[in-house]
Amino acid sequence: MTSSVPVISVATQRKSLGILVRQARTRYDITQAALGALIGCKQSKVNKIETGKCGTKSADLDNIVVALAIDPATAAQMRALNVRSTPARARSEERAATPSWFFAVIERERDATEMFSWTGERIPGLLQSEYYMLTQFHASGASNVTALVSQRSARQRIFANNPAGHYEFLLSEGAVDRMVRSLKPATALDQLDHILNLMKRYPCISIRVVPYSAAPYVDPDFTILRFAEDTLDFAYTESVTGLTTTAGAELHKYDEAQDALRYLALPVDATADLFTEHARRLGGILSL
Repeated sequence: MTSSVPVISVATQRKSLGILVRQARTRYDITQAALGALIGCKQSKVNKIETGKCGTKSADLDNIVVALAIDPATAAQMRALNVRSTPARARSEERAATPSWFFAVIERERDATEMFSWTGERIPGLLQSEYYMLTQFHASGASNVTALVSQRSARQRIFANNPAGHYEFLLSEGAVDRMVRSLKPATALDQLDHILNLMKRYPCISIRVVPYSAAPYVDPDFTILRFAEDTLDFAYTESVTGLTTTAGAELHKYDEAQDALRYLALPVDATADLFTEHARRLGGILSL
């Protein structure tokens, strides 16, 4: 037997979903603030969900279901209400091309007001040119290269869609050297030109290089996302097994690492000069 949700207004659907969330939370005997801490948002957002003043993302609702140990029948009812009350997003390419554990990051990335990214040995996806992506995905033996490139290119639209945001990328000199020395000159030149164009086109982006001479050791890759008042800031790291996130009191460790890396990094202008010099040299090789 399958259940269905009557055709009702979005406002009524949100209120109905909010009532179910509040009932589950009170049965679990925790406060709105405690639930917010469990699912990665602030008390004010939980209150808005429970009073029907806003919808909730499917990933957040899944976290609520797990945090409150909601029974399968009620969870299905909640998800049906939420699907009907939440504007649909074009996710077909993301579902085809993105690991399931990264869906939540892409959703949060779009809503972030600030992003800080540190990478020690690679060019992050948000800065990759399509030519670079094609080379990377073909080298990894991916079978759905077109979908992967399309998804990653779509992800990069956050710079145009959120010009009021701030996106700070620090790259180690090793990441730049690996790109320049290991790739074909045409691919490396395309990637350098892409980064230089991003720096010119979007004032919201800051890209800086941490030189070899700055420190004998630097921290592993990590990203910090910061939000408006309704969502908790958090940091994440990626690995072959998935995603690790950190929020709350532990986030200060990443803040300290961020400050230390900023101190070591070249200024933006010096970074642009470094990229330009690499591009000039590669252009000379290609012209021979």
